[in-house]
Amino acid sequence: MPSIYDFDRQNESNISKIVPKLKGESNFAQWQHRLYIALKENNKIYIEIIQGIVQKPSPPDLYDKSPEVIRELAQHRATSSSNKATVSDTVIRELVKEQKHKNAKILERHQVLLDK
Repeated sequence: MPSIYDFDRQNESNISKIVPKLKGESNFAQWQHRLYIALKENNKIYIEIIQGIVQKPSPPDLYDKSPEVIRELAQHRATSSSNKATVSDTVIRELVKEQKHKNAKILERHQVLLDK
C-alpha cells in the first residue's frame, strides 16, 4: 500500500554539497534558503513535515490492563454466560498478559505508521 510518506532515497541529492555550513547569523538566511531548496528537491514531504502540514498519526486506544478492570469484565462475562463460574486470580493474571500482548501488537502497528 503506497503512502505519502514513501521516500525515494536513491534519487536524493547529497545536501551537504548544496547547503553551506551554518556559521551563525552571518550566513543564516543563505543556509536556511538553500536547506529549504535542497529538502524540497529531494522530497516535498520533508517540507510538509517542517511546515506541520503532514500530521503524525494519533496515538492508538489501548486496552485497559489493570487487574481490577479485567476482573470486573471477566466476572461480567461469567455471569452473563450460562455457567456461573467464579473468576480465579490465575485467570485474571492470564487475561492481563493477554491484554498486554494485544497492546504490544497495537503499539507495533502504530510505530510502523510513525516510522513512515
